[in-house]
Amino acid sequence: MSPAGRSQRDHPGFDCPVPLHHGLCALQGVAMHASTDSIEAIGSAVVVHGTISEEDLTSIEDSHPGRHVVLDGDTLVLWPADKPTG
Repeated sequence: MSPAGRSQRDHPGFDCPVPLHHGLCALQGVAMHASTDSIEAIGSAVVVHGTISEEDLTSIEDSHPGRHVVLDGDTLVLWPADKPTG
């Protein structure tokens, strides 16, 4: 199914694995977008495939301080706070 054909019910069971947020979890809102192809929690990391707006990206960064957020094309990754460097 194309992203344009997705309904808001396609990702209803997504629960953000991040224990603390500033305000509402922006990822749960992104999970409901028709443009989100998939969203998956892997440990405390989150991978989103789909069209992510600049507004959504900013909201995700703001609601998950201390976490590194990377957007590469149509893939967004919210890395765990303890992501190794180097």
